[in-house]
Amino acid sequence: MTDSFRQISVYFKLVSLLIIEWDKLGLYDINRMCEFFYTRLLRELYGYKVTNANTNQANTKGIDLIDTENKLMVQVSSDCSKNKIQKSIAKSQNYIGYHFIFISIAKPAKQQRKMIYNNEQTRWRN
Repeated sequence: MTDSFRQISVYFKLVSLLIIEWDKLGLYDINRMCEFFYTRLLRELYGYKVTNANTNQANTKGIDLIDTENKLMVQVSSDCSKNKIQKSIAKSQNYIGYHFIFISIAKPAKQQRKMIYNNEQTRWRN
């Protein structure tokens, strides 16, 4: 493991711990900061043209980041329960033909990857 990878791993772990503690206090500013961080990360890593959907309309239902050119929508959340993911998928139904990505910013989502999610058009499985 390279030093850069270790540093990034420590950063993500510290941020996730901070998110968990702030969520307990009802402080969600860091969640919004993470939306902007992932906007930039997805642009830099994959060349996506994502924008934060919440800058145009506060608390857009079921979607935080959107790339209309690549037909991509992203939900960034500290809650990675099956119920939260299923609700996000259901709310994203207005975006026909878009690929949906759910990013858990506080807790591992290993178990959620094994679950099956439904929507009106198809069955989703990660």
